[in-house]
Amino acid sequence: MLMQWPGALLCWILAYAVFNLVAAWTDWRARKVPNALVVAAFLFQSAWLGALAAGWLPAPAFGAQGYAQAWFALLALLAGLFPLWKLRVMGAGDVKFAAVSAYFMGLLGWLPALLAGTVAAGLHAAVFVAAQRYPAACLRLHSPGWRRIPYAAYLGMASLAWLGWQLAARA
Repeated sequence: MLMQWPGALLCWILAYAVFNLVAAWTDWRARKVPNALVVAAFLFQSAWLGALAAGWLPAPAFGAQGYAQAWFALLALLAGLFPLWKLRVMGAGDVKFAAVSAYFMGLLGWLPALLAGTVAAGLHAAVFVAAQRYPAACLRLHSPGWRRIPYAAYLGMASLAWLGWQLAARA
């Protein structure tokens, strides 16, 4: 039986937006993504997918349409990014954030955000490399915390932009 709750999609959108905003903020400020945030987002999406499978909620117009899409996206991101973590190219929080964000959106839905966030992080890295040539120009970039790129922050902002684009396209 399909529950006709008009706020269901709004609840999902808000949960995904808060997940991205908090992850982006904490990664930008402290270069960490809290495990509690990642677990809470994963549990929320799992409950959402369970209610969707039971027929209690309508399928959203975007995002993962079921457990198969969500798990495929999560496992694909883990398989693709885990080796980068092992090589110390990226942090574990970035990998966990990317995997759970893909769990929300599905792989095809999340690829535009992954691409945009990666380009933005690459630009950040280019600025850091350029600043090393001119130390007096930007002293803050030379502090230890600024040597790491806040990849989850860029992915989170790109995810929010993609979500906004999807909502605008359906309005």
